[in-house]
Parts: sequence; structure tokens; C-alpha cells
Amino acid sequence: KNDYQGAGTGYRVEGEDWERIKNIPNAIDPRDI
Repeated sequence: KNDYQGAGTGYRVEGEDWERIKNIPNAIDPRDI
């Protein structure tokens, strides 16, 4: 279960999962926040 409540909480994506997610078109780039 993903109880995501904001940056730094809940499920943390690392490695290959993050590589895939951050390359999704229209995904929010954390560097743009």
C-alpha cells in the first residue's frame, strides 16, 4: 500500500523504478519545484 503524503514520505522509488518514472513524459521534474 502506498500511503504517500508528500516528498520524503511513504513509498520511496529508487534505482530502475525511478529511472523509468522520471522519464515518463509530462512527469513533474523535482528540479523544477
